[in-house]
Amino acid sequence: MRGRLRQAETPTEIWLAVEVSMVIDENDVRRANRRAALLRKAGFAAVATVAGEQATAGAMRSANETPVLVVQNGSHEFWEDALIVALQA
Repeated sequence: MRGRLRQAETPTEIWLAVEVSMVIDENDVRRANRRAALLRKAGFAAVATVAGEQATAGAMRSANETPVLVVQNGSHEFWEDALIVALQA
C-alpha cells in the first residue's frame, strides 16, 4: 500500500508493508519489519505495519520497541516513530 504524506513540505511517497491478522502477535510484527526492510533496501520509504482486531501484549511491546505501526479497529499507535524509521532509509 502506498500514499503521500500531506504534512510534508513536498509530498513524500510512503509505502506501508502490512501484515494483517485477526490477533496480531510478535511473528506478525517480525514479518512486517522484514517486508518493510526489503522495500527500504530497494529505495522506498516503507513503514512496517500490522493490522488486526486485537493484539497480544508481546506484539505491542515488540511494535513499540522496533517500531511498527499498529492499526486496530480504526485507531493506530506508534505512527510517528515508525515513520521516522521509514524516512531515514
